Amino acid sequence: MYAERSNLGDGAFQQQTTLVLEPPAAGAAVDQVTTQQSQKAETHLTYAGGRVKGTSAAPQPTAR
Repeated sequence: MYAERSNLGDGAFQQQTTLVLEPPAAGAAVDQVTTQQSQKAETHLTYAGGRVKGTSAAPQPTAR
């Protein structure tokens, strides 16, 4: 497992990433959460059996 946490600009940008790398037959996972100016983006992926499954969400721009 690998974990990383970043915090820049007194919390204006925060990021946490976790990687779980198992033997190829067992699979792997990636989880990442980023917060920038109070907006959150997330990615959660798993890999097993030759396929990747998961979700990703990012802030959408607001119409002006």
